[in-house]
This record gives sequence, structure tokens and C-alpha cells, in this order.
Amino acid sequence: MGFRMLEISQEAEIHIKEEQLEVTTAEGVVLILIEDLSQIMVHTKLRTFLRKDGYLRIAPEVYMRIVQNRKASEKHYRRIEEYAPKTGVVRLLRLTEKQYNNIYMVAGEEDYQEKTVGTNCHI
Repeated sequence: MGFRMLEISQEAEIHIKEEQLEVTTAEGVVLILIEDLSQIMVHTKLRTFLRKDGYLRIAPEVYMRIVQNRKASEKHYRRIEEYAPKTGVVRLLRLTEKQYNNIYMVAGEEDYQEKTVGTNCHI
């Protein structure tokens, strides 16, 4: 499912018709399936949980968190399972610190954290 940002001004008219949300703006009419809205809400709930639980967004829809040991990672696996949507795909990957330090950057630039504390250190 692809997402598109829709800015709704105060002048927009919103109507619910059958299983669709109809948004009429100056640019035209946009129809959104109610099913898509509920999916968006579930995915937003997961992203909000990840941010509040201390995960860092390292790429669009890619989050990471450093934990002390395997037991702590199992705890976080269970917590994510509680918030994971029933549809779609959520994948979890466990890396040791040594494995993570072997990540090779091909393109792009270091983010703020990497510039501050170094490429192979995360806080």
C-alpha cells in the first residue's frame, strides 16, 4: 500500500459515503477507502510506539534500537508483536554490535549522530 500526503484545509468538505471517505478540496475530490484509513491508523500506532520506546529511524520505515543483551531484545520482540498490524509485513533483525560495526556506507552522508560520536558508535 502506497501512502500519499493529503493536506486538508478548513475549506475542504469531508463526507462519508458507503465505505469511502470523500474529501473535496480546491484541487479536486479524493476518495479514500475506510479500510485504508484503518490500516493507516494501525501503522501510525506502530510508528508512534517505536518513537516513544526509544527506537531511532535510520531510513524511511526502518528503525533500530540498541539493547544490552539477548533477553532484552526478546522483550522488545514481544512488545513489537503487540503493536504490529495484522496485515502487511513487519520484519525484525537482530545484529550483534560487531556485525553492526561492519555496515559499509555506499552512498549518502553520515547523520547527525554519526558526525557527533563517530561512524561505529551509537548512543
